[in-house]
Amino acid sequence: MAPNSGNIGSLSTYHQLQTAETKVVFQWCVDQGSIASGYKCPKCKRQMVLRPRRDISDGFNWVCRIPGQNAHHMKRSARAGSRLEQSNLPIPNILPYLLGKRVVGRWVFGGVERGTNNCFFAVVENRTSEVLLSVIEDHILPGTTVMSDCWSSYQCLSDEGFVHLTVNHSMYFVDPDTGAHTSSIEGTWSALKGICKA
Repeated sequence: MAPNSGNIGSLSTYHQLQTAETKVVFQWCVDQGSIASGYKCPKCKRQMVLRPRRDISDGFNWVCRIPGQNAHHMKRSARAGSRLEQSNLPIPNILPYLLGKRVVGRWVFGGVERGTNNCFFAVVENRTSEVLLSVIEDHILPGTTVMSDCWSSYQCLSDEGFVHLTVNHSMYFVDPDTGAHTSSIEGTWSALKGICKA
């Protein structure tokens, strides 16, 4: 049984993850934003493929294997670019520290309009695509170009009438092909954090 993603900080969620299969724990971390949902190969820029590995605790790593001309075999840790990257502990052993941070706070989701700095923010109970899409549809007109990171819950936007551009922050701050970046909202989050601390 998959852990309850809507009750991130609960002890029951933690205990479920302690006994869950590796692939379930991995997917839960992807859904919560602790691990990226995808990477581009640094060599050929193609999307890397997630492959199972029995010799590492995470159970998976990202792979790009291209034969023939320009042949290469690139591997990347499933934790690369995440806050889990610096730890060698199995993911279930790290979860109490991640879960603890979420108990005391609430998820806030927001966006900024380029050029006008009009913005919106909403407290959300979780970060599933259904919840985030409902907020987006309340504040953003269909057909609008939306720029985001590669969080899996945003993958539905192109199917919902939005022009969706992504930037993979584990690779670069500005996408070299589309010019997409999230510096506007990142700057706004920094300002809000400063206000809340004051």
